Amino acid sequence: MKKLLALLIGLFLLVATANNFISAESPKERLDKQILVILDSQATLIVKDFEERLCKMSDEEMLKDGLTKEEIKKVKIFCSLPKERKKEIILNKLITAEIERKRICLLSKFITSQVSPMSSSGTYSCDYQLPRRVIHATGIPTHSKLGAIPCSWTDPTPQLCKEEGEIACLWGCTNADPKLGWKKRAFNTLNDFVEEVTSKGYHKTAKYAAYGSYGYDYTRGIGYGYRYESWWNKNTKMGYSEGPEPNPEANWYGFSHGFWPELTFLWHDTC
Repeated sequence: MKKLLALLIGLFLLVATANNFISAESPKERLDKQILVILDSQATLIVKDFEERLCKMSDEEMLKDGLTKEEIKKVKIFCSLPKERKKEIILNKLITAEIERKRICLLSKFITSQVSPMSSSGTYSCDYQLPRRVIHATGIPTHSKLGAIPCSWTDPTPQLCKEEGEIACLWGCTNADPKLGWKKRAFNTLNDFVEEVTSKGYHKTAKYAAYGSYGYDYTRGIGYGYRYESWWNKNTKMGYSEGPEPNPEANWYGFSHGFWPELTFLWHDTC
């Protein structure tokens, strides 16, 4: 009986949390139960990633990713939170991203963001306007900071995807990963592809961040909340490589600087 009561309370809180982020002005903005279940499942996977991978990183690894010593202290506070509290924080962020994605689809246009001047450290800040609040993202790396000059864009999606701050405050490129040395290459099998990319520092992209290509999509994090992506197409037997782009996997830098997951997920929805 206690377990049933706890489950009912949990479901009530989940819906209540979602409603806090939903505008009452339009019923189309409401998230249905199926979407909430999916987001809840994603939040569970993300928290597991935090606890099993990110919370075990050393200070040196986090410094290499771009965090300051003060930010590392805040990271450790987050890691000390109970699993339920971590999940609540992540779920709220996922709900925010989903509602904003639906709003963009309804309006059929991108929302303008306010970008601050580039700093001497090669980063910029950006304010992204939401229906009820503003997401203030800081320390977003520039093209030059990540060595992405020139920044090519060959995908059949808006060229704005490569412009700093234009879509969800972020940017990305379709450059080949210099560590791999190729943008497109034939592989006889998935194993051949995996052996090649893992030898260059890639790992299998987490399921929640693989956009339906789990097991075929691989990530090489390069710090500052960005990554290079490589994937294998089983039909063409071709491997592909591109980046840098916002890293959709859980990462301390993007999380600490306010652009992961909400803005990162919104950028990937469009680009």
